[in-house]
Amino acid sequence: DNLASLLAEAGFTVLAYDHRGLGESTNADFDLAKNGTEADWDKASASFPEDAEDAHQFLENEMGVDVIGSLGASCGGGLQIALAAAHPKLETLAFLSSSLSAIHVRDAMGLTTQYMLFIHAKRDRGASEAGTIAYRTGKTRSEMLLYDGDSHGYPLFAEDPELEGKIVDWFVAGRERGQ
Repeated sequence: DNLASLLAEAGFTVLAYDHRGLGESTNADFDLAKNGTEADWDKASASFPEDAEDAHQFLENEMGVDVIGSLGASCGGGLQIALAAAHPKLETLAFLSSSLSAIHVRDAMGLTTQYMLFIHAKRDRGASEAGTIAYRTGKTRSEMLLYDGDSHGYPLFAEDPELEGKIVDWFVAGRERGQ
């Protein structure tokens, strides 16, 4: 909530959503973090790409947002790569503790997107290795923020009280670049 408020204060239109069954989009029957079976995860994650595309279309078509940057946390990182491949105007991407597969890294190398921010903890399984590999894709305007420990996702905000400001600064710099 605070990051969204800071981005809005910086003049950005912000849309934040939870994947189905996670965060505030849970209910008694559908709570992946609490009681999600592998079948529940498969069912929910099958909807993630469509939900990300719907969010993008809402911003572009309903809200009239012309320039879009995106931040994907955890499994949302791979979705940002797929969105950027489908929408070349998506030029600024940020990844928070995103475990990116080898396919994601390969796809990231083919993007026209030049501005990528990778944020993760050194001992965060998957995110650290993937972030380091993705950072080395040759995108000259990429940056990595690396933290000690094994925190995954939003707990990094508690470890670095300035992290939200750093993310806002990244997106502001992207706007100044015309991205």
